[in-house]
Formats: sequence, structure tokens, C-alpha cells
Amino acid sequence: IFRLYAGVGNAYGNSATLPYAKQFFCGGPSSLRAFQINSVGPGTSIPQKSAAFLEPGGDCKMEANAEYRFPIVGFLKGAAFVDAGNTWLLGRDTSLIHSQFDVSRFYKELALGTGAGLRLDVSFFIVRLDLGIPLRKPTPDESERWVIRNGDRD
Repeated sequence: IFRLYAGVGNAYGNSATLPYAKQFFCGGPSSLRAFQINSVGPGTSIPQKSAAFLEPGGDCKMEANAEYRFPIVGFLKGAAFVDAGNTWLLGRDTSLIHSQFDVSRFYKELALGTGAGLRLDVSFFIVRLDLGIPLRKPTPDESERWVIRNGDRD
């Protein structure tokens, strides 16, 4: 199974940013499974939690998922997957350094995760259990991005 997701949003009228509900987010069970929900991006910025505890979203998103599914026994199936992606801002946000989309470096800012899972496939619904580990985190310092090389497992 392969999935490629890309999207761009632009604020219009007198709005400076997209409404929160229309912003793009990465991370979680339907996105980058090796990362916590909405924890990736925008760009390589390290967002500061606001009083509202809302994660900052992005104006654009690129994400790719590849999954190999195989039978184990009966309704039980297995899966191995790789996910990559991130979100970015189109304009400048002074509070989020390194959050802007740049064609010359976006590929260096992709988060990468892998993992395996079990599927209980009963024709009209699937119960899914996945375990993922991050391989590459989009951090500002390029020397700390590859998790395997650094032994960082959080």
C-alpha cells in the first residue's frame, strides 16, 4: 500500500493565518505513526507551548506512507511500514524559526519513521495495532536528526 499526501492552504481576506481547524499537522496514528500526534513541524522549529496548549500547524504538508501487508493466520495479518513527512509555513513567523518552506532544503527537514503492526481484518472493519520508532527527527541541528546514529529513543 502506498499513499502520498500533499496540501497547501492560503489565508484570504483580512486573515494573516489559516484558521486552526484548516491548518496541516503531522504525527499520530493516521499520519507519521512513529511520532506523537501533531508533534512534527512546522519545518525544523521547536514550538513553544501556548497557554491554550495548541500545537502549531502548517500552511503546507507533504507526507508519504508505504506499508507491506501479509497474512499470518486466518483473520490476523501483519504489516511493516515506513512513513515520511512534515508541515511548513508559507510566510514568515518570527516566533517559529526554521518553519518556512524552502524548495532548496525541504527534503532535509522530513521526519522518517518505521515500524510493524498487526491487523485483525474482518472484511467490513479492521482493528489495527502499530508500533513505530522514529529514524529521523526534524530538529534545527542537522547533526542530531538521525536517531539511530545518536541512540536517542524518546
